[in-house]
Amino acid sequence: MDGMNRRFVLVAVVLIGAAAVTAAAAGWVESAYARVPDCEAPGPGWVSQPVSAWSAMALVAAAIWIAMTARRPAAHIVALAAAASGSTAFVFHAAPGEATARLDALGVALVTGTLAVSVFTDRSAPGAGLCAVLAGIWLTAPAALEPLALLLGLTAAIGAFITRADRHYLAISAGAMAAGGLLWALGRSGSAWCAARSVLQPHALWHALAAIAVGFALAALRYRGARHDRLYSVG
Repeated sequence: MDGMNRRFVLVAVVLIGAAAVTAAAAGWVESAYARVPDCEAPGPGWVSQPVSAWSAMALVAAAIWIAMTARRPAAHIVALAAAASGSTAFVFHAAPGEATARLDALGVALVTGTLAVSVFTDRSAPGAGLCAVLAGIWLTAPAALEPLALLLGLTAAIGAFITRADRHYLAISAGAMAAGGLLWALGRSGSAWCAARSVLQPHALWHALAAIAVGFALAALRYRGARHDRLYSVG
């Protein structure tokens, strides 16, 4: 394991510990999943929230694009994580509940975690290892996944800046994530923008923008330049 990988493992361990402490201190273990599903009124079909559920397939589409264009193993781990996140989000909105909400949180943490790994290394082993750690957290302390996902996302963003990822693509990714996060907040149940019976759901736009953010984040790494091109360079 080289110096960069050792530093990443250390950062990951610290973040996992910090997230677990934060979750326990905030009392999220009991409250994180006792929430009303995101605004959209449940319907009578087998997909309870169809707009939010089907829009999550945007992440699966992003995963397919990543898998078709990426050359480095670390990017393929991101593709698998994006596909898992889209799938778990679909399951959550198809059948909202405590168990499926935990699956949804795991999917988000997998995407942010594997993106953070891809910033620091080309190899797939660290990403696969982090996925195993996140799965263990999901089984033992699932409420820690939400703050952990945020911390890993911040790590990915800071790491991309430090490693000189392409600023234009990075700006698009950050803008899409910021806009999506705002729509996610504004589209929560009980918020001003919540229209439970509408086909225009802010949460669905959040899914689409999250997919765009993931795609452009990897594009930012791909086009960082010959000296810093770790993710997609050949050889």
